[in-house]
Amino acid sequence: MRGYKQLSLLAAIIVCGGALASSKDEQSIHHVYAKLVTAMKDKSVSEVAALEAPGFTDTENGKTMKADEANNMMKQEFALVKFSIFDIKVTSVKVSGATATATTSFRFTGKVVVGSKPHTLEATGTTSDTLVKTSKGWLFQTTKDTGQKVKMDGKTVQAGAM
Repeated sequence: MRGYKQLSLLAAIIVCGGALASSKDEQSIHHVYAKLVTAMKDKSVSEVAALEAPGFTDTENGKTMKADEANNMMKQEFALVKFSIFDIKVTSVKVSGATATATTSFRFTGKVVVGSKPHTLEATGTTSDTLVKTSKGWLFQTTKDTGQKVKMDGKTVQAGAM
């Protein structure tokens, strides 16, 4: 009986230890998203790029881009838009060893000048992301747009049309 109790205690420690590690990883991943929001609000492409793992890809509107292309596009977008709100909410995180999947919802509003006319821009949507645990901590391996709605001056426009 004593051996059974010790085995049960060991099993409980292993299970709880795994849950604690996963919880710590999930907290770290939430922290990575907080850094991402700050970098986006600051319009810092270099800070965003620092959160990307080697081989990072971004899929938006059905087009997959490598890190350089995605970051160049982001730099162009940052030059056009003045954000008033930028927020990302992590809706789920699943950690499996050194890989995690996360789903998010995002919202931003801001001002953009097209031609010489200022416009109000609003976007909402969701993403599915894969993160990997590296010596630098958790980094984004992939991010994929899983749906977004974009409005300019309150009217729906096709995402990526600007």
